Amino acid sequence: MTVARGLALALLLTVSAAAGAEERCRVDLLDVGAVGDGKADDGAAIARALATGCAVTGANRAYRITRAIVLPENATLGDATILAALADDARLAIVAENVAHIALTNIRLDRGADPAHGLAPGVDPHPVQLSSGGVYLSHVENATLTDVEVFGDGVGSGIKLIESAHVRLIRPHVHHMRWASPVQPENEVLFGIWAVASRDVTIDSPRVHDLTPVAILAQGGRADGRRNNMSDGIGSSGAQDLTIVNAEVYNVGEGLDFSGKFTTRNFTLDGLRLHDIDSFCFKTMHADGGVIRRSIAERCGLGGFLLAGRVRNVALTDNEARDIGANGAWPENKHTGFSLEYAFETVPTRISIAGCRSIDAQPTPTTTAGFLNELRNDLPPQEIDFHDNAAQGFTRAATIGFDARP
Repeated sequence: MTVARGLALALLLTVSAAAGAEERCRVDLLDVGAVGDGKADDGAAIARALATGCAVTGANRAYRITRAIVLPENATLGDATILAALADDARLAIVAENVAHIALTNIRLDRGADPAHGLAPGVDPHPVQLSSGGVYLSHVENATLTDVEVFGDGVGSGIKLIESAHVRLIRPHVHHMRWASPVQPENEVLFGIWAVASRDVTIDSPRVHDLTPVAILAQGGRADGRRNNMSDGIGSSGAQDLTIVNAEVYNVGEGLDFSGKFTTRNFTLDGLRLHDIDSFCFKTMHADGGVIRRSIAERCGLGGFLLAGRVRNVALTDNEARDIGANGAWPENKHTGFSLEYAFETVPTRISIAGCRSIDAQPTPTTTAGFLNELRNDLPPQEIDFHDNAAQGFTRAATIGFDARP
């Protein structure tokens, strides 16, 4: 660090606490000792800059880190590419825990090129997945992430929220991530964006694509390249007051997944396009109170819009499913545009499907049914409102299990 930059840092540390709310101080990472060439370890300089309490800018340069960036209270960080070169057992790149008022703007996070990063042979992937992520916010209030991009390999979600509140993700872009477990994973999922037990969350115009889990050969050692479908574009377990608008998700195992042990409550999905998905485009299995409207599910391997099991008080309005089953990945299974299905010893209840369309325009249709309802006579009435829907192109029937016909 030069003498001039050392004096500048000392001055910032002296005056930042008294800067006042009217005009917040700003600090350039280069002024606190960062190199910004993508090669030198700039982690310590980033920590020094954040400690000033000023808004920190990276001036659109690349910064290599060998330890996680820990965001303090009132942290603002922007205009930087972060190159994660973390220890083999490190599982977090940018983390905020038990703080408030966090802002990230125009941040690109490159997680690296090792799908096995964060896991070692013999390690149980389940607890590791739960506590890992590229951008990881736990018990955070009032956070805004604008134009944050996460890509690259390793364990954990691209962006993960845990028990956080009043969070805004504006134009997040999560893509081209791979992760590998010591064994072929069965229940572990790579999420692009995952909200767990969080409230008042808005995800505006996200893009999530190309999430590819691979397995590790038991003998040893590195990813062997086999693909499985255990990846989700956007997921929720127990989020409340969740809004997702204008999303695009593709080339993942499942597009959107509301399941897990906790109920997602009061959600709005508006203007989503999920396409070229391995299995289900929209999968909702544990939710109460929500609306899905003006959204498209296209070329989904198993189903377009699935509501199954513990789902209550959900309305689907003006949505469209197209060419379900077109990828040929599940030839022995049914392929449905819209379906209400039995799971967890129950079926969805108080469901409205109105003004929706299921269309298979392929020369040889692969959609089994436009609309399917798995009726169960041994369960209470479902209270289904089904009207003004349309289906065309199917191998079995336009609708199955609904009293009304589209």
